[in-house]
Amino acid sequence: MEAGDDPGQVIDVPPGEILMPPACALAVFGVRLVAVGRLFARSEVVVSDVHLNQAGKVQGGVYSVIADATAGWAAEAFLGHPDYVTTSYTAQLVGAAGEGDRIRTEATVLHPGRRTVVVTADLWRDSESGSPRRIAQFTCQQLVLG
Repeated sequence: MEAGDDPGQVIDVPPGEILMPPACALAVFGVRLVAVGRLFARSEVVVSDVHLNQAGKVQGGVYSVIADATAGWAAEAFLGHPDYVTTSYTAQLVGAAGEGDRIRTEATVLHPGRRTVVVTADLWRDSESGSPRRIAQFTCQQLVLG
């Protein structure tokens, strides 16, 4: 399998299908897996005051939480098991989101390896006032444990 291979059938994930502890970061931030394929995952979160920094925009670390989670879901979809851990990631923040915006993250497996999995995660701001805008791109490396 090579980078760019068809992610296969992408299926929608119904709300509540993925169970998370109520106090985990993803639950607190309202990050929700909405679609998954063999080499792909999509998540969404609606920005609220819990995500904001002192300037009223999403705090940079929040983007990292969202990207890491979505990249992890894509890696898990490829691997078929949850035995992996993020070892590194790079981030390019190129825009901002504010309260009421929806952040849509699309993660695609670039390197579907046996020992490591590399995933890109693109974060988009979807707002009622205009077309989607890229706000960040992450590249995450996952170490396969099992």
